[in-house]
Amino acid sequence: RGEVVNMETDWFTLRDARAQLPTYNPAGIEIATASTMSPNGSVLAGTHGLSLLSLAASSPSGFEVLDRNWGVYEKVCAEHGHVADRSTWRLVNPMFLAETRADAEKAVSRRIGSMAAYVNRQTGQNPDWAQTPEGVIDQWRNDTLGEFGQAIIGTPDEAIAQIERLIEKTGGFGTMLILHVDMANWEDTKRSYELFASEVIPHFKNRNRGREASLQFAEDNRDYLIGGLVGAITKAHTDYYGQPVESAGAPA
Repeated sequence: RGEVVNMETDWFTLRDARAQLPTYNPAGIEIATASTMSPNGSVLAGTHGLSLLSLAASSPSGFEVLDRNWGVYEKVCAEHGHVADRSTWRLVNPMFLAETRADAEKAVSRRIGSMAAYVNRQTGQNPDWAQTPEGVIDQWRNDTLGEFGQAIIGTPDEAIAQIERLIEKTGGFGTMLILHVDMANWEDTKRSYELFASEVIPHFKNRNRGREASLQFAEDNRDYLIGGLVGAITKAHTDYYGQPVESAGAPA
């Protein structure tokens, strides 16, 4: 902010140092407090006016208490003179996307077993489902990936459905954070994020709303539109060549 800084440490010294760029946010660095199932994170965040980060939003138990924990956050914020702002609320969900569900399964099948083994070793477990890629995929999709929730391993449509489910449960939040799990090669991983950017984000930004409305109008009025098009072409052809399209020969 233009202040002159003098600082001396055991490995560098600053004399009359000045920052060339201002801070990104004049209000300072935003701090988010992690919350899983208990209301402890909501209480801590609300007490100090911090943002809320729901780390286990897609786990069955974490999902169930999303609205309750936000209610706690609102209440504690009000008690301490802070404003609970949904635009700063972050929800976390593991996701890996491909063109089809089968493509997603194929892309993760080589690495997902080692990732499951890494997670399970931390808890000293070696369950039956972790012995095959199919078992791990089923577990992570339908039960949970540790405390980080159920993973979407499928298509952009499945990601959209999950985000809409989270919106309905919470009443609205600010940011969807994808928990990255290294379960595919780099090319397939990049493709997953590309699909999220090109198909999932536009759905929620309503960027295709005008095009979809135009296409729906064309579909609903195709007889009128096509009839008018054919009529206009026929009239233009007749006016120019002196005969209808059906009987006209090739122009010279």
